[in-house]
Amino acid sequence: MDKITSILMSIYALVAVVSSIYFNWNYVVTEGFWKWLMFGEVIATFKGLLWPFFLF
Repeated sequence: MDKITSILMSIYALVAVVSSIYFNWNYVVTEGFWKWLMFGEVIATFKGLLWPFFLF
């Protein structure tokens, strides 16, 4: 059971990293670099960590 949980958490983390990159890129393109630099990186990375909520 621990091995299954470990595998699932690893998959979740991998998808979170990829979606975090996507949300950061999307934020830069839509809002601009300076707005992203001020506080957008935190918002986009938070969205990436909670990607299942923003998927649908």
